[in-house]
Amino acid sequence: MTVAIISAPEDREWLQDVHLVTCKRLPPFALAIVNGNEDWPTSIVLYETDHVNSVTMELRPDANGIFHCATDRY
Repeated sequence: MTVAIISAPEDREWLQDVHLVTCKRLPPFALAIVNGNEDWPTSIVLYETDHVNSVTMELRPDANGIFHCATDRY
Protein backbone atom coordinates (compact mmCIF):
# COMPACT_ATOMS: atom_id res chain seq x y z
CA MET A 1 0.00 0.00 0.00
CA THR A 2 1.27 3.43 -0.90
CA VAL A 3 1.06 6.26 1.60
CA ALA A 4 1.46 9.93 0.67
CA ILE A 5 1.86 12.68 3.24
CA ILE A 6 0.48 15.96 2.01
CA SER A 7 1.38 19.14 3.86
CA ALA A 8 2.32 21.84 1.36
CA PRO A 9 -0.47 24.38 0.76
CA GLU A 10 -0.56 23.74 -2.99
CA ASP A 11 -0.77 19.97 -2.42
CA ARG A 12 -3.61 20.39 0.09
CA GLU A 13 -5.42 22.57 -2.45
CA TRP A 14 -4.91 19.86 -5.11
CA LEU A 15 -6.32 17.25 -2.71
CA GLN A 16 -9.40 19.37 -2.10
CA ASP A 17 -9.90 20.14 -5.80
CA VAL A 18 -9.42 16.55 -6.98
CA HIS A 19 -10.56 14.09 -4.30
CA LEU A 20 -12.46 16.13 -1.71
CA VAL A 21 -14.48 18.33 -4.04
CA THR A 22 -17.74 16.69 -2.85
CA CYS A 23 -16.94 17.57 0.78
CA LYS A 24 -18.29 21.09 0.97
CA ARG A 25 -17.66 21.74 4.67
CA LEU A 26 -14.20 20.35 5.33
CA PRO A 27 -12.55 21.25 8.61
CA PRO A 28 -9.30 23.18 8.38
CA PHE A 29 -6.37 20.78 8.10
CA ALA A 30 -2.60 21.18 8.01
CA LEU A 31 -1.68 17.64 6.99
CA ALA A 32 -3.32 14.81 5.10
CA ILE A 33 -2.30 11.21 4.69
CA VAL A 34 -3.51 9.55 1.50
CA ASN A 35 -3.59 5.75 1.60
CA GLY A 36 -3.54 3.77 -1.61
CA ASN A 37 -2.84 5.16 -5.04
CA GLU A 38 -2.86 8.98 -5.17
CA ASP A 39 -5.15 8.81 -8.21
CA TRP A 40 -7.56 6.34 -6.54
CA PRO A 41 -7.08 6.54 -2.74
CA THR A 42 -8.59 4.01 -0.35
CA SER A 43 -8.74 6.53 2.49
CA ILE A 44 -7.69 10.05 3.38
CA VAL A 45 -6.96 11.11 6.95
CA LEU A 46 -7.01 14.82 7.71
CA TYR A 47 -5.04 16.27 10.62
CA GLU A 48 -5.84 19.62 12.21
CA THR A 49 -2.16 20.28 12.92
CA ASP A 50 1.06 18.66 11.75
CA HIS A 51 0.96 16.22 14.68
CA VAL A 52 -0.51 12.74 14.27
CA ASN A 53 -2.44 13.00 17.54
CA SER A 54 -4.62 15.74 16.08
CA VAL A 55 -6.79 13.67 13.74
CA THR A 56 -9.64 15.74 12.37
CA MET A 57 -11.39 13.06 10.33
CA GLU A 58 -10.88 9.97 8.24
CA LEU A 59 -12.63 9.77 4.89
CA ARG A 60 -13.28 6.67 2.80
CA PRO A 61 -14.65 6.64 -0.73
CA ASP A 62 -17.95 5.09 -1.70
CA ALA A 63 -18.19 2.31 -4.30
CA ASN A 64 -17.66 4.88 -7.07
CA GLY A 65 -14.51 6.31 -5.49
CA ILE A 66 -16.23 9.50 -4.33
CA PHE A 67 -15.39 10.88 -0.90
CA HIS A 68 -18.16 12.22 1.33
CA CYS A 69 -17.97 13.87 4.73
CA ALA A 70 -19.57 11.26 6.96
CA THR A 71 -19.96 13.26 10.16
CA ASP A 72 -22.62 15.53 11.63
CA ARG A 73 -19.91 18.02 12.62
CA TYR A 74 -19.02 18.74 8.99
